[in-house]
Amino acid sequence: MLLALLRWLNKNFGTLLLAFVLAGVVWTSAVMASDPNRERSFPNVSLEIIGKNENMLIVNNIPSQVTVILYAPESNLAQYDKKSSLLGATLDVTGLESGIYTLPVNVTYVLQPARLLGVEPQLLDITLDRLVTRIDPVYVDIVGKPVRGYQAGVPVLDANRVTVSGPTTLIDKVKEVRATLDITGKNETVESIVPLQALDISGTIVDGVEISPLTVRVKEPISLLGGYRNEVVRIVTMGQVASGYRLTSIFASPANVMLFSSDPQLIDNLPGYVEAKPLDLSNATDDLEVWLPLNLPPGVSVIGDQNVLAQVRIAAIESSMTIQLPLEIIGLLPELSVEGAPKFVDVILSGPLPVLDVLQKGDIRVLLDLTDKEAGTYQIEPQVQILLKDIHAQSVTPDIVEVTLKLKSPTTKIGSPTPISVPPGSTPSPAP
Repeated sequence: MLLALLRWLNKNFGTLLLAFVLAGVVWTSAVMASDPNRERSFPNVSLEIIGKNENMLIVNNIPSQVTVILYAPESNLAQYDKKSSLLGATLDVTGLESGIYTLPVNVTYVLQPARLLGVEPQLLDITLDRLVTRIDPVYVDIVGKPVRGYQAGVPVLDANRVTVSGPTTLIDKVKEVRATLDITGKNETVESIVPLQALDISGTIVDGVEISPLTVRVKEPISLLGGYRNEVVRIVTMGQVASGYRLTSIFASPANVMLFSSDPQLIDNLPGYVEAKPLDLSNATDDLEVWLPLNLPPGVSVIGDQNVLAQVRIAAIESSMTIQLPLEIIGLLPELSVEGAPKFVDVILSGPLPVLDVLQKGDIRVLLDLTDKEAGTYQIEPQVQILLKDIHAQSVTPDIVEVTLKLKSPTTKIGSPTPISVPPGSTPSPAP
């Protein structure tokens, strides 16, 4: 029976093979009809650098993404869209030392069937350089000068050496690491955190290198020179301001002056301040600004302007008072009368005492405005009019006035005709 089967297979082998081939063609056609192949670009495929030695640096800029073009069934292309890890690109730098290279971009794709049609860019230029780390001293550049009479000492750093790292070609350009501190116009010790910069031989900043730490704390001592002393200016006054006024403040400009003497003992004997010539405030009623010379002992001089500006502020003494004023009604319609309004109100005034002392009748009025008011009852706030500057009304009692407006009663005019009663249907006789 086995022999008969072998004979049958031998006799019909060609037919069976053809049948299998046709079945494969039919199946392939059916699959392609339901899931046809398409060409598609993937523009945001991540590019990975592989094989780089940890002591090597990539000096130039390399794109982080490339465009990959695939030819594959739609179902596979859809999977690449959904899951970006199925498609990738690499640039292999395994074993490469310092130098400039042009390398191909390699594409990896997982799902099959698929055919790579291209990648953009196909080649990339890459520059490799060896990473170098070294320890450099820190130099401080002190710019500017302190105030005259002061001197700058030796700066103190919290870190005298720092680590500088980067590509060999850039590290070779670094001549020094420097911090800059400006002490222009300073009159006391300066302490500041200053950024560090890597400079080449021409003083230009070398970009692309790292400094650790990035900053340094600099302390620059500033002290007085011998024979110099910075003193506070004191304004001395005499006399009294006018009655009803008070002295609120006195300022000197400048508030401090630099003194010098060739005999340091004279400077040391000063009391800690220097006085200006006395300023007379007798009967003053307003602010003053006066230039005054300094009262200095022999052998002591001022560095700079010999005079100081005395700025005096004088203000009137504030007070308050209560006065009784008549309530004036304005805007009342002629056919109306007022009931219930008080004749007088109490007003508390505040302001400078000299002004309050000279108040006169008519300087202040209290008004009750009834403009456009018709018959009825109203609650109205009195209005205070003050003609004097700096006087203010603190309160009015009562602060609300209730008034009732009524129509005036009609009156008979003298000499007016007397009405005559006339019976119905008759004609009145003319008056004699």
